[in-house]
Amino acid sequence: MPNDSPKLLFQAVPQELLFFSLDEIIEENGHKVTTRFQSFRIQNSNMTFPTPFELEVDSPRDCPKQVELSVVGSDHDGFHHEFPLRGWKRINLENDEFERVIVYPPTF
Repeated sequence: MPNDSPKLLFQAVPQELLFFSLDEIIEENGHKVTTRFQSFRIQNSNMTFPTPFELEVDSPRDCPKQVELSVVGSDHDGFHHEFPLRGWKRINLENDEFERVIVYPPTF
């Protein structure tokens, strides 16, 4: 879902490619630490908001209880200098509820 704040100079627009990363949140020595758990890319054929997707955690090790989901959108594959759509959210994977990730437009 796009951030709909009227204070933004630019609004977020859907992107053709969405890059997701899941970082496992663990506690080490009293501090929360994130480590990369999984990452993937999807082709966005919808090009409207909201952009629905289903997350299936596929890993040989135990599934984490809490992750930070990050998303970056782009209209280009590979390295390009651009200011992409971006968003993130902490998610508890023990819940079977739908989650909404707020995405933000480019900042300059």
